[in-house]
Amino acid sequence: MMGLRQSRVVPPLAVAVLVAAMALIPALGDHRFYLTDDSAAQFLPSWYHLGELLRSGQFPLLDPTLWAGGNIAAEALFGIWNPVLLATMVFVSFVPNLVVASVIVKTFFLVLLALGVYGLAREYDVPRGFSAVAAVTVPFAGVTLYFDAASWSSGLTAFAFVPWFWWTLRRCARGELTPLIPFVAGYLAMTAGNPYGALGACLAVVGLCVEFAWTRRWAPVRRTLLGGIAVGLVAPLPYLPLVLTQSVTYRNGSTIGNSGLMVPGLGDLLNASTPSFAAWVDAFEHPYLTVPATYLAWYALPLLPWLRYHEIVRALSSRMAVPVYTVIGLAFSVGPSEAWMFRWPLRVVPYFVLPTAILLAIALAQGLAADNRGRRAAGSVLVILGGAYLAEATRPDLVYAHLASILLVGALTAAAVTVWLRWPDRPAASTVLLAGCVAVLAFQVTVFPRNQNLNDYRFPTNVATTSAALVPRYPGTVLQVANNGAVVHSPDPAALSSEVMFGNMLQAVGVHSVTSYYGMGFKAFTDVLCIEFNGSVCPDALRRAWGPPAPGAPPLADLLRLETVVVQNGLPGVADVPVPQGWRVAERTVAVTVLRRDAALPHPQGRLSDAPAGTVVADDVAAARGEVLRVTGGPGGTLTFARLAWPGYTARVDGAEVAVRQGPAGLLTVDVPAGAHEVELAWSPPAFVPSVLAALLGAALAIGHALARAIGRRRSGLREAPVAAEPVPPVAEPVASR
Repeated sequence: MMGLRQSRVVPPLAVAVLVAAMALIPALGDHRFYLTDDSAAQFLPSWYHLGELLRSGQFPLLDPTLWAGGNIAAEALFGIWNPVLLATMVFVSFVPNLVVASVIVKTFFLVLLALGVYGLAREYDVPRGFSAVAAVTVPFAGVTLYFDAASWSSGLTAFAFVPWFWWTLRRCARGELTPLIPFVAGYLAMTAGNPYGALGACLAVVGLCVEFAWTRRWAPVRRTLLGGIAVGLVAPLPYLPLVLTQSVTYRNGSTIGNSGLMVPGLGDLLNASTPSFAAWVDAFEHPYLTVPATYLAWYALPLLPWLRYHEIVRALSSRMAVPVYTVIGLAFSVGPSEAWMFRWPLRVVPYFVLPTAILLAIALAQGLAADNRGRRAAGSVLVILGGAYLAEATRPDLVYAHLASILLVGALTAAAVTVWLRWPDRPAASTVLLAGCVAVLAFQVTVFPRNQNLNDYRFPTNVATTSAALVPRYPGTVLQVANNGAVVHSPDPAALSSEVMFGNMLQAVGVHSVTSYYGMGFKAFTDVLCIEFNGSVCPDALRRAWGPPAPGAPPLADLLRLETVVVQNGLPGVADVPVPQGWRVAERTVAVTVLRRDAALPHPQGRLSDAPAGTVVADDVAAARGEVLRVTGGPGGTLTFARLAWPGYTARVDGAEVAVRQGPAGLLTVDVPAGAHEVELAWSPPAFVPSVLAALLGAALAIGHALARAIGRRRSGLREAPVAAEPVPPVAEPVASR
């Protein structure tokens, strides 16, 4: 019994340790590897900020201090309904250095992903050694490592749960597992907030339905559908607020189009075993990819001539979900650049990599063919040379990297085949494959230390030190007039980045800037200040802040309740904009000029920014999702609040509901009659109650399914016979044919 338990625990534990160690390799070359682009500007700072809110007892559905990026529920990708991600936020808020936090968090999710892949491969009866190979392959394939782990954290976090859902749903469908487990795994994949994770979970359901229907096993089909429906009912919770908020955001279209941006070609994906191949795909910053984003595994193509295809076809006859998932994932990976909320097919590539790695593991588990060795070896040589030629033709400037790539893959292939054929009944072959994965990773991060298609923000990473330096200098509500392009192309970007920061980094250090990172945005607001997605603004933003956003309106600076304006020096035209009355130059450094309001704003606990002349406000107290205001007298008219008019706001005057309108710059306005009144604002995500009810219904369906199965077994007095899969090979590694 102890030996059986060790055989189940030790291999996945070894996989976890190996993947954790491998995850450190990129960070050894560039300690900011996992703090690139969106991870630096959005995810790590936002996790820190949201973790602080959670620790203070605030659940972050809406944060008006984040302005265009403050509708956390509609942004979806933070995963506020996901307990693992909530724990991640709290953890990050305890780590003072964001570089350290990024390495720990990304390593955790890479290990989580690897363990899910290992379990999925074992579910398909792949021997432990080759299951470990698949588990190590997926986390360090091109897009997952260089885009999701380095930058697009929500892609990694959602992807990490998908193999767990596929694995546990298949076990449940076969009668081996309670439906509650796949529901939990599916819930985590769905609520991670990345639509590609939801897509991956859907593909698992489709693939399993095909798999069981292919062999006419209808009871597992029904269980799969029930499990899929239960998880599908969770989807409104993270995604319905996004859909119902689209009308005020810059993502208010639902078109299908193809600009060619981040769209890999079929040939790019099929050249998956050349570690130095950087596809010529239109991407950010360059018209080509600067990293091997379409890389899958060094062994995937060179070992094709050695595979036993008859045995592979037989094995797949009861594992049809794998090729079905692979084909659909491949099709989506070369699809149009935009389809509703799905943009840039390169982001779908991990959902081609996952089933392909399982497919390869199943193929390798059937052993290598040992006949016609000369022709098979020639086939491997041609595959390696063909991949190298395509890599050189695409990026001839990397000729030495391509040469090293040929030698490395050639040596590893020769070693793998030699060891395999000499010791076919031992796990030596999988050991060589694993060692090759480590060697190729080290090679790739040496040649491609960072993704140059992404922004390389060089913000200070110690939150406490940066907060102590900036909060006293940038008090109150702040407008930062700065441009990221001007910072990047300045003589000393690092020096500028200590005083000018983009995304949500200012919020993380305690500066309440009206510029923040947004995925959805609020179009009327971002347009009036020409705010880009990362909080960068055009130089004209300073002039716009001093002027009225609409005829007859007060200056925008007053409507936003600005107390500080930080202007990056050297921006075109900003020096010609005069400082208005009521403001003064408080500080001037080499990098910035800091302007401050002379007089304190009234009602510092509230967000009321404009009222008709003669209006007397006795009290104004604001919270994140609401505000209570007591008007003791005045002529009546429109009240304007320094908060955006997101869908979901309601207003009551003396208890009676009144209309909420969108005013200048997208700010929330409410009309009140003359006299004394109490005005109450409240916000909740659109369709919040139906979304919660749908998720509860999904949970109830999973619980009901589990109870029905348990009761059925008890009444029959017999344990339900699980649906058998293919028998596990009796040896540790499959033998080679002779």
